[in-house]
Amino acid sequence: MSKKDFEAFLKKQASADMRDKAIDWDREKQDWLRRIDEFYGTVQEWLKEYVNDGKVQIRFESTILNEEHIGSYETKKLYLRMASQEVGFSPIGTL
Repeated sequence: MSKKDFEAFLKKQASADMRDKAIDWDREKQDWLRRIDEFYGTVQEWLKEYVNDGKVQIRFESTILNEEHIGSYETKKLYLRMASQEVGFSPIGTL
C-alpha cells in the first residue's frame, strides 16, 4: 500500500466515522422497535379469525439484541402455533 493509498484509506475512514456520528442511533432503535410492533400487529390482525377459533395460538418471548452502534436492547420474538407446527419470527437488527 502506497502512502497515497493509505492517506485515501484514512480519509475514507474519517468520513465514515463522521457519518456514523451524525446518525441518531437512539431514534433508529425506537423506529425499529415501532416497526417490529407494527409488523406483529399486522400478523395478529391477519390471523385474528383463526386465533378466535382456536386454530392458531400466538405467543411472544423477550429477546435481547446487541448492535454495534445501538448497544443492547430488548425486543420480542413472535411465535405462531398451528396444530403441531410452530413458526417463529425473530428480529435480527436494524441494519
